[in-house]
Parts: sequence; structure tokens; C-alpha cells
Amino acid sequence: MIEKIIITSDLLRPSIRNEKIEVFNNTRVNKYFHFLCWQLQQATSIKIERLNCDHTDFNVEYFYQLCGISEFNTMGWLEILDLENIPEKAIEYYRDYIKNSLVIYLEIPLILKKIHDLLNIPYIDLVIHPIRFLDDNFYGFATNSKSLFDKMKRYQIDDNIFFVYAGLFKAAADHAPVNIDENSVLIAGQIDVDRALYSQGRCLSIFDYEDKIERLGEEYNTVYYKPHPFNKNLQQVYEFLEKFNFIKIINDNIYRIISNDNIKKVCAISSGILYESVYFGKEIEAFHQRYLNYNYDKNCTFSDDIYLSIYDAYLNPIFWKDVLSDLIPVNENCPNVVLPPRANKIRAAFNDYWSQTPLDPAVRIVEKHLDERIRHLEDNTNRLIANEDIGLIKKVVYHINRNFFMKTRGFRKISDLLALYKFKSLAGHHIKDLRKINKVKFISYRPYAPSGGRGGAGAVLSALKKTMGSSYKRLALEFCFSERDGIWHTGRNSYYNQHKYPNFFMENTLLLMLFAAIAFTIEKTKDETDAIYVCHDYATAFGLALLKKKYTLVLHSQGPRVEEKINLGEEMSIFEKKVIQRCEKYALQHAVYVCFPSIGAKDYYFSSKYNIINESEVALGPTLYNTLYAEVLPEKIPGIERDNEYLTLLSVGTMTYAKGTDQSFKAIAEIVKLEYKKKIRWIVVGKGPLSEKVLEYSRRLEKEFDNFKFIYIKQCSFLQVQYLQEIADVYIMLHRISIFDLATLEAMNKGLAIVLSNIGGNIEFNKEDNIIFHEHDYRQTAKKILSADINQLKELNRKVYNNYFGNEKFKAEYENLIDLMLED
Repeated sequence: MIEKIIITSDLLRPSIRNEKIEVFNNTRVNKYFHFLCWQLQQATSIKIERLNCDHTDFNVEYFYQLCGISEFNTMGWLEILDLENIPEKAIEYYRDYIKNSLVIYLEIPLILKKIHDLLNIPYIDLVIHPIRFLDDNFYGFATNSKSLFDKMKRYQIDDNIFFVYAGLFKAAADHAPVNIDENSVLIAGQIDVDRALYSQGRCLSIFDYEDKIERLGEEYNTVYYKPHPFNKNLQQVYEFLEKFNFIKIINDNIYRIISNDNIKKVCAISSGILYESVYFGKEIEAFHQRYLNYNYDKNCTFSDDIYLSIYDAYLNPIFWKDVLSDLIPVNENCPNVVLPPRANKIRAAFNDYWSQTPLDPAVRIVEKHLDERIRHLEDNTNRLIANEDIGLIKKVVYHINRNFFMKTRGFRKISDLLALYKFKSLAGHHIKDLRKINKVKFISYRPYAPSGGRGGAGAVLSALKKTMGSSYKRLALEFCFSERDGIWHTGRNSYYNQHKYPNFFMENTLLLMLFAAIAFTIEKTKDETDAIYVCHDYATAFGLALLKKKYTLVLHSQGPRVEEKINLGEEMSIFEKKVIQRCEKYALQHAVYVCFPSIGAKDYYFSSKYNIINESEVALGPTLYNTLYAEVLPEKIPGIERDNEYLTLLSVGTMTYAKGTDQSFKAIAEIVKLEYKKKIRWIVVGKGPLSEKVLEYSRRLEKEFDNFKFIYIKQCSFLQVQYLQEIADVYIMLHRISIFDLATLEAMNKGLAIVLSNIGGNIEFNKEDNIIFHEHDYRQTAKKILSADINQLKELNRKVYNNYFGNEKFKAEYENLIDLMLED
């Protein structure tokens, strides 16, 4: 007997938020409870409850343990999702929460469908329907109850409506058609982890379909690939697609793309776009299979895998009275509530927006109105800047700041333009001629790190302070840093903030660090007439250039700054990219010298597609290799010891495409498969866009091979990294981009064997055949490592560090730079 109705979702799916693992759908259950509760209460008098971790004592991690799965993470979710042999204890645990109930799910996981069937407990499963170009989102309904199915199928939408809406979208797209080659095919990318990609314990990816892609290249003139914006592994996807010379990346709106007559076919692993493309007149191909089975026939035969397409009938209590009438006593006085037509009510309630938004009629009307207003304000701003009318500029900012729509869409860009103008104007009032040179100021908008643990500009400036002393020849040496971590890169910094720039400051600007560095530089150097400067970041250099100072810029970034930010997963508008690129170009053009920490770093910088300055436009100075400077006592990490039973390999760094941690994993996977006198242990330190994927693959490898142990440390102190270097045998980093990595120097100094990709600045570590280089073949690299004399390489690397990269060598190179600047 059904005593209550429960509203819930897939509580087994994990989510990483603020670096913590949470239940993905926990708060979503609350939203759907509010969405459906009143209608269900009007239709029947039984209790309506919600099942989530906030309102019950259901313990997701305990349920995982009952199923024999130790970790509540993405890999564990993929393992539990369609578990074949569900332990009886797990079934009983879940039964206690759903017994004597009808359960309404949003996306029921396969394991819970099995439990419902075993316990003969009815459910209704709701999924957001893949047809998303109508006036609103709607749902597919599936159930394991024939009675519920037969009632619900009568409410199905007529799918001929989809053809009409597709025609409207095609008409709207025709105002700004996408340029598509004739006889083309589209591959729609998908997110990296999703239930729609699930197959045999893992998520499928584009990497699994090389043969199908090759076939498409033979059949069509052009194969377009549309990336999914939330895929965390896009850089790997792009790298994979580079092998196909017929593929073009396309980032236009998906509905504009499939509205184009030159797209003949749409392919995907299992994406919802396959359902939609049919109504745009396209042939479709699912590389795996379409995710769910939709049947629009109001007389279709019951099956628990059929999803019925119901538009908005479920908003009316009468729908639930009818559907539930064979299972539950219903209210005869149930009100018939027909809502007035209004587009986007479901979308707005759940904040579920997809690619239909740019072509939505309501959005286009508002967008057109706002575009005109923003364009008018931008024209006014540029005119006021040209006339240097500060008073009116402030009024423009005030007006925009009061208008919510302007603030969200246009204010940031205009505010950034005004801030740039303000700095240019401010610097112009402080330009002073250089008189007698009495000092050299080493300056960068980075924190001082006397104990190490920092890379890039901050580390090198700290090393200079440690090694150079307070004077050179007759010149005083000064060292100028930003504020400490937690302050310097926020709106709480002392240089660019609401107090100092009340009419221009905007804390959520993505250019905050650029503006803070410029303000810092102006404040620290504006009154000096007797100094020359050595700076270590483009933003500080830009500030010096505005002041017409004499400076050398030493670039430590992984390529141009825009590329570095993209590789760190930061999203920027076209405007923000252009600002950074132009400031960087200006800084390089006006430097006395531009130096790099390796020849490879220089070559990579000027060959990057994100660079907008030619090498011939820059006065290149000497190569300035980095060094180490902090003498510290390592801090032991509990539970991790030196173990001579293992060959221990260590990887340290932000887990990005540029650092290539995924490539290091591929080499490790080959090492594990080969015979060796010791077991293999891989310790990885770092976090970033690739961390979840590397962790998943490494855990899987650990389960497959008894001779392999994987240790992952998301974050640890600099002193703890020193400890790991002391207990490791091999340092392995197969970078895709390398300028001259300080972590590699640390590993050399600690006497580790070094394995690097043969690119960029990595090549310059190899002074006496002391580096094992990875070319392209991971198996070959694995063989090289296991056949090498590891102990001999350890000693050789310590010797190479002392002879080529020690403090005295570092100091002499910068003294030579000062001499060159004095001669200029």
C-alpha cells in the first residue's frame, strides 16, 4: 500500500565544489520538491516528502560502502551506477527509505531502478527533455508501473510541433548565418563526465571513435567539431583532433550551425542534439547510442525504458489526480489549474539554460535594446576619454552602475576602459627624466617568498634579493614586492581598490591583477629619477613603460599571458584578451631588453598563436637561467616513507594541459606493464583542470596492477615537497609547454634522475646527458627509464645543478645584465 509520495534524485552522484566532494543533486531535490509538492497535495491526501541528505539521515558514503565501493568520487559513481550484483544489505538500507511509497525521481540511477524492481516499488523518473528549443523546457516521464504509464501517455506532446519551432529557429538564424563549407558534417562534443556517456563502468569520450572520425573525413568535405564548453579536458580533445587534417573547430551557436543547409549530418556519442537535429532536417549518427528511448505515440506499448514527452500538463493538479488514480486515493475536489501562457517559466525556476537562449525571442528583443544603449554609452565614453572630460566620465560610470542590465553586460568593459585611461593619464603627470643612475630596482607585482615555495616572477625576485646583496659596483640595489598572498591578487590590495580609485574600481573585473600591478608600479617608482629597473612580469613592465622608465623585462610566464591564463582554465572575453595582449606588447616594445629564462621559453613565446608582437620588434637580452635560493629543512609527510621495495617517481605541478601530467601518466602506465626488479610508486602533487581525470585513470591502473602504488597529494607545503624529493628516485614531468621549470631545478639539486619531454626550456637542463627525454613513444620512454643507471643519474644531476645553475652563476648573469643596461 502506498502511504506517501517521495521526491528525490540521483543522490549517488558526487560533485566537487570548493575542492570538497558533495552530493551533486542534494539541493536540486529541494527545488523539485517546491516545484511539484502543491500539485501533488491537491491531487491526493497522502504525505509528500523529499529524500535528500538535508531532510533525512540517508548516508550516501555508507550506501557506497554497503555496495563494496570504498570511494565516493566520480570513479566510484561510475562503478556503482549500474552495479550488477547489489548486496542485500544495500538493498535493505535503501528499502527503509522508500518502502510503501511512490518515488518521483529526477534522473534515477540505474542501480536504484534495479532496487525498485526487486522490491516492486513504483517510481516515476523525470528527465529534462532533449528538445530544448521550444518556449520552455519540459520533461520526459518513465515508470516501472504499467498503470502509471498508460495514464501518462495520453498527455504526450505532438512532436510535429518540433518541426514548426525548428523552422522558426532556422528563420532567426538566417539573420546572421554561419559560414559553413559545402557537404559538411558536425560532431557535437559532450561534457567529460555524464550519465549519457556511461558504458561498462566508464565514460566514453571522443578518443574512443578515431575510426568513425576517419570515415567521416572520407565521406564529407569538412568535419566540424563543436566543443562542449564545460568539458574539462578540451586541451586534450584539441590535441587529439589535430591528427585529422579535415577537422575544423567551430564555436558558433549550435542552433545556428544545424540551421545551415551545408551541414548534412550531425554526429555525437550520445548528445541530446541528435534528437533535435532530426527536426532541422539532418541525418544523424550516434557513435554509441542515443541516450534515452522516446516514443511520441499516445497508444505505445508499456516499457520501463520508454520516456513519454509531456510538455506542461504536470503543472496542473488534475494531471496528477488522473495519473495516480489507480494507485492512490485521490481528491475528487482537486482544482483544475491552467496557468496562463508564459515562456521560460521552467528555465527560469531552475536556472537551466542551454544554447536556445541567444535565439529566444524574448532574449533577442532585450538584447537588441541593450546593444543600442551600450553602443551609445561606449561611444560617449570614448569621446569623453578623447576630450579628457573626467567629470562627465564619472557621470557615465555612475549612470551605468545604477542600471542592473548595463552593469552585468556593459559596465565591466566600460569600467576597464576608464581604468586604463586613468592610469595613462596618471602616469603622464609623473614622467620624469632620468638623471644620474644611482640604483637598480628589481620590481615585480608578486609576493616575497624568502622560504621558497613559489615559482615564476616571485621566486626569481626572491632569489635576486637573496643572492645579489645590497649593492653592485657603485649602485644601490633595491627589491620591491607586492603584498602577501591572500591580499595582492584581491580587491583588498593597497594599490588598486575602492578607496583609491572610487570612480573606476570594479572588484569583479578580470583585469584586477593588471590594474593592481600598474597602480603598484606607479606608486613605487613615480618620484624616482636616479633608477633603472629590472622587472619580471608584463603588468609591472607596462606601468614602467607608461612612466617612460628605463627597464628590462624578464618574462617567466608559460608563453604569452593570455595563453597562460587559458591553460589555467580562466575564461576571458575577446575584449579582455585584447587588453592583456596590447599591454604585453607595449611592455615588450618599450623595454631596453627583453630576457627569457631559457632559449626554449623565448622560442615558444614568439611562436605562440596568442603572441601579437614579432621577435624583430623586441630588443632581446641575454638568457637568464633561474636558480634556487631557499635553504630549508624538509617536513615529513605522515604515512609516506622512503621504501626501497619501490622505484619512486614524483610529479609536482599544477595539473594543466601545459604541465602535461596526463602525459606523465601514460608513461607511468607503460612502466607498470614492463618487468622490473622493483615495484613502481608514483607520487603526484598538484591540482588543476586535469586532476580528476588523472586521479581516475591512476586509481584504475592501481587496481589492475599489483606492482603499482599511486599516491595523490592535492596540496602540501613547500617543505613537504622537499621531503618528497628526498625519498623519490625519479622526477617525471612530460610538459607540453616548458620555459624553465623551477621544480626541475629543485629535483636536480636534490639528486633525482630527471625525465622530461624534449621541448622548450627542458632541453637546456641537459648539459651532460643527464636528462632522460621523452619523444613521442611512451613505451620507449618507459624502457629508457627502467634500463637507466638511476643512481648514476642522481649524482650527475646534482653535479650539473652546481656547475651550471648555482647561485654564483645566477648572480653573475644578472650583474652582466646591469652592465649592459648601463652601456645602453
